Amino acid sequence: MKKLILALSIISVSLSTPSQANDKFNVTAPYFSGGYTACMGGLYLRPSVPALDYVVFIPDFTDPGFQRTVRSVNPDYEWGFTASASYLLPCTGNDLVFTFSTFSRNSFDDSSHLADGNELIATLTDFDATQFTVPGVTSDVSANAKAHFNYQTYDLTMGQHLLVGCNTQLRIYGGLRYLNLNQRLNANYFHELSIFGVGTSQEFFLTSQRTNFKGIGPRLGIYSCYELGCGFGIVGDLAASLLAGESDSHFSQFATFLDGTSATTRYNNPDVDKVVANLTGRLGLAFIQPLNACISYKIEAGYLVEHYYDAVYRYSSASTTFLGNATDQCFDTSFDGPYLSLVIKV
Repeated sequence: MKKLILALSIISVSLSTPSQANDKFNVTAPYFSGGYTACMGGLYLRPSVPALDYVVFIPDFTDPGFQRTVRSVNPDYEWGFTASASYLLPCTGNDLVFTFSTFSRNSFDDSSHLADGNELIATLTDFDATQFTVPGVTSDVSANAKAHFNYQTYDLTMGQHLLVGCNTQLRIYGGLRYLNLNQRLNANYFHELSIFGVGTSQEFFLTSQRTNFKGIGPRLGIYSCYELGCGFGIVGDLAASLLAGESDSHFSQFATFLDGTSATTRYNNPDVDKVVANLTGRLGLAFIQPLNACISYKIEAGYLVEHYYDAVYRYSSASTTFLGNATDQCFDTSFDGPYLSLVIKV
């Protein structure tokens, strides 16, 4: 803390000390006459969490130690939305910015039409069946899974703008971030036995597990823009947050067995108070152009990464210990992809 106060003091002194305007390393604070900015943008993001495995295949069930293939849901890119509004404080180099971002994605994976001899072992429940065909008897085995992500952030920050030389602009900012993160994984497992083409018995396990985290905490970051000329510039943004909140996870299963009986299982973990760390990185190219003396616009495109540490729980009742599963594990999750935004300054 003492080092931080010392560093801020040095910056404050340097900003208040007169210097030559033609010094390319000169750091000054601009003075806004006031005004507003509004931003709308699209986020083409891909969610990522290393806990979407739902089934394991053994090609030769007579040799369980031979080979194993793990299937998981692999989310693809989907469009999200971001919007922000800011107020430039008159006669200062400060601004106040509110930003909202939202993203939702469903991803599906199907494991049907297995070759004879494949043994299917569920990783999310105690399901184990083999695909085979012998004269007069058929065993049909399949599985599928769907992952759902729902994600919103709300940021309120105050920033100090700085001009470094003639080509670089900085914005050092701090404030609050509120996060709402939901993730669900549904996996279904099916096994049907038939004799001479007539269905005789069927079993299926329908599983659902979800995790939710809501938290709020301080956010610090720095935004920079290096002007290349002709209105173009390279922009970068790096920020970190510590979000204190509550996390909960749930697991449920409805099972019907070959003998016709059924059972329902539910696990509701107690809510957990925790702190989730967040890192945000953004790198892009901007084009800035004035429309007249009062209005200007900026078009920005680049790549965005949002990473959250220990944010998603995976809860399972599996007994397949060779997979290393635990009943309650916590995983990182991230969202990354290109973005495009339009900013209007009045």
